[in-house]
Amino acid sequence: MAQDRVVLPGFGQPLNDRLSTDIEREGPRKGQRQRFPHALRESCHSEGISVRERRMLDFIDKITDKPEWERKVFDEDIVDKWRNEAVVFDDRLFDYYLSTAMFDYCIEELRDKAAFSKDSQMVSVYDSEIAIVKSDGAVTPILAESLRRNVRVLEDVPEHSKDWHPGSDETVLDLLHPSLFPLIHGTSRVLPYGTVPLDDCARFTGEGEVVVPQFDEYSVSSRNSMPEWGSFQWLPSNIEFDKDGVPKIVSYINNLHPKRHKELYGTLERFVAAAIPLWNECLSWNENRLRIEFRGGSDEDFYVPDDITFTPDEDEIEDPEKLRPYTFEEAWEDRDIRYTDGFDQWFRDNRIFQEREPEPFQSRQHWEKRAGHRAVDLQAQFAKSGLQVIFKLANIHLTPEKPEYSGGTWHIEGAMNEHIVATALYYYDEENITPSHLQFRQGLDAHEISMSTPQGEYESTEIFYGVKNEEVAIQVLGRVQTRPGRLLAFPNVLQHRVQSFRLADPTKPGHRKILAMFLVDPYTRILSTANVPPQRKDWWTEEVRNVPPLHSLPLELFNMIIDGVRDFPLSWEEAVEVREKLMNERGALIDRTNDDMEEPTFCFCEH
Repeated sequence: MAQDRVVLPGFGQPLNDRLSTDIEREGPRKGQRQRFPHALRESCHSEGISVRERRMLDFIDKITDKPEWERKVFDEDIVDKWRNEAVVFDDRLFDYYLSTAMFDYCIEELRDKAAFSKDSQMVSVYDSEIAIVKSDGAVTPILAESLRRNVRVLEDVPEHSKDWHPGSDETVLDLLHPSLFPLIHGTSRVLPYGTVPLDDCARFTGEGEVVVPQFDEYSVSSRNSMPEWGSFQWLPSNIEFDKDGVPKIVSYINNLHPKRHKELYGTLERFVAAAIPLWNECLSWNENRLRIEFRGGSDEDFYVPDDITFTPDEDEIEDPEKLRPYTFEEAWEDRDIRYTDGFDQWFRDNRIFQEREPEPFQSRQHWEKRAGHRAVDLQAQFAKSGLQVIFKLANIHLTPEKPEYSGGTWHIEGAMNEHIVATALYYYDEENITPSHLQFRQGLDAHEISMSTPQGEYESTEIFYGVKNEEVAIQVLGRVQTRPGRLLAFPNVLQHRVQSFRLADPTKPGHRKILAMFLVDPYTRILSTANVPPQRKDWWTEEVRNVPPLHSLPLELFNMIIDGVRDFPLSWEEAVEVREKLMNERGALIDRTNDDMEEPTFCFCEH
């Protein structure tokens, strides 16, 4: 039976074709999802989360970091202790850290989350518009030990063979990185028919057609295309579900030999299985669930206490009977008084912002039943087509000579052509380092927020959101602790960065080890290791050494023949050069994305 020719973005299909479509269908099938949001495509600007709500989110995150928090939130003695610590006035904030209403709302929400967490072993945080999901129980100790054991062979290599990440000053050790031997437009080969088998993948090296991408020039995603798309693509592995719904890796992991690392493949399959429920959760939520609403600010958001009165100046008021002290409410109701210059100055000197309190609490069940909410179930929805996942393993090593990791840059994962929609991170080993966090931020819809504010009456909006007129429209959402044993998942619509950490004991070395898994949009399958045979010269060399008559040649002569092979497959040195070019492209993309995010500013003065 004849096989169909492979047609995927960049091979038989415009590279930017899928991002031309809307997230949801129109017409008779209106509302049906066609793809997940992509940070570079949608910009994903937030409607804004209040300063107060961000403190509520911070409190909920901290409580859910506590051991046995699911029990403690129902213990009234413990809750009272938390109340005494949280419901306090902070002079630096000019407000309570949490008001009584805010605290009570948080406890209701925590109790609601506890019921879900007990069953699922995960909890969502910072979930006003999206959801960041953390779990300290999704990965069993046995699975964690399996990862540590099977990764050891990648770590225990001669010093000269260690792949220190460029620019890290030998603090970040790459064990498995998708920037090595990626898809290279104009060089890499794609099988036009069929797929690359898992175990015998190296035997297919050099087969296929050179990939030359096409662009849809009329696509909404084609403007200034190359910075977003670039000349390279990370290669995911294909994941299929067996008859029991268990995920299986069916195409090689780029740079991880399937025969030499067979046990690690099995371990990573189990990590994909552990990550899927967290991905389901973080991809299911992308609508407004704000706890504190704000529908445009004005001067009416302020008040002056009754014990502070205003007496108008006789130069501004002709009626002598009105030359008396007024409370704020009295003056506000009298137009003759309200619109004097003296009242305006007195009001600005004495006014207090009327803080918003949370809306009535709504349970998870309420939000799940709301029109428009569609829960994601990757295993059920993509049982036939499967998933695509990009894997990365890295260690951060600190020494007394290099005692600090300065942190990362703000970024999203991948370029447009990887279509990464969610990340899962697992912190599987840590020794002698201070606590570290992953920080998140988002762009704000400056135009929408500015236009909802009356001309010249924007101060309450500034206070509510914690922004300033003529400053950048960016909001730091919060941070999540990245402690050992934690599995963390989040959608790729937020910028994130690793915050700095250092040695706990500066006289001893320390380390931190991370597994990263990037989920490709399952609605948009891309070229993967099922389509692109291995491009590594060392893998290919092992394969051809077994081919008669090459296997009987003296090793010196065999190596001379191999050294004479140029251009393809790629040697390690060539792959390092490609990685440098890829990193330069991605660095430019990060800079451009940050510039685009930091360019919009609030302009409250002119509508």
